[in-house]
Amino acid sequence: MNASTASTDPQGPTKKLTAPLAQQFELALAKRSKEKVKPVLPDLDAIQVAVVSDDDIEEQIKEARGRSAYAQKAAQKIIMIRARQLQINLVKERGGMLTSSDVAELKKLKAEEEKILGAGDEELQKSLRFALFIEEIRSGVASAENALAFLARAVEIGRFREPTDAEKQAFRVADNKYPSGTLFYAKKAYLSVHTGAPQRALEAELRKFIGAVKKNDGKAEQAEIDHILQSGEADLGNMRKGIVGTYVLNLPHREVKGKVFRAGAALVAVEQKKIGKGGEMTIIKIGKGAGTLAWMNEHKGTWISLSSFRRDASDKNLAGELLVFSDKFIRVLSAAVVAGRRATAA
Repeated sequence: MNASTASTDPQGPTKKLTAPLAQQFELALAKRSKEKVKPVLPDLDAIQVAVVSDDDIEEQIKEARGRSAYAQKAAQKIIMIRARQLQINLVKERGGMLTSSDVAELKKLKAEEEKILGAGDEELQKSLRFALFIEEIRSGVASAENALAFLARAVEIGRFREPTDAEKQAFRVADNKYPSGTLFYAKKAYLSVHTGAPQRALEAELRKFIGAVKKNDGKAEQAEIDHILQSGEADLGNMRKGIVGTYVLNLPHREVKGKVFRAGAALVAVEQKKIGKGGEMTIIKIGKGAGTLAWMNEHKGTWISLSSFRRDASDKNLAGELLVFSDKFIRVLSAAVVAGRRATAA
């Protein structure tokens, strides 16, 4: 390349200047970034903070307590109103005719309830709704249906929640140690979301209600168990021999190495089932169950072969849910035989 060619290249001088200029620009940016930026300070004089005396605070506390007391009293009054409405309507439900005074009273009661529910500001109404929820629990009939409904409402208003799958796994790893305030019902856990006096009050009422429901359920369950125990033959030796009849499976309440096993009872029948052309097979068929054996009610009429029970192994032609059922049924039958022997020996 000669000199004349270099001087006519329009890109030559530009290329020589590009690198130094870029370096200078980067250095300038780096220098600027290192410079301390003065922070913008807020105008403290423009910030207004209310100055309240101790006497004013005491007055606010007194007012807040009064509002809480009003909400509780209002909730109790609404419960009374609704109870009276039920009394009047009961006459109508049983075929009676309401008098004009009854109709007028119902109209007045409805107006009074609406007046109470609409009184005060939003915070007071919120407090009233919460107090009313607690009063409904206190005055509710201890039934499984109500227990589930109350727990669902507690979850709906954000006071309790069900644990996630990850939390359930973590609790299982930790020997099922759940946080304080957790409620348990119908094989579900309900974790407490809030803290403080209102949450503790709700938790206490729900726990008390669930306890009453379980107590009632326990009485009904025991009555069903007692009925089953009187409805069949207790000698399971005859069942094992294949003697046709109705037999009682009795699994009494017991504790083994600190683990509690609830009572359960069931009726099963030994029958001859026709198979093929003129053939018969001895079977054991489920009748009904109670307590820990209440699951059998979902399988009423389902049967297994007597031979599978005798050899303590399900028939080889079973698969899927039928195999699972057969294995479980055989375990229960075997456990009932052992329990019967234990009772006889005692």
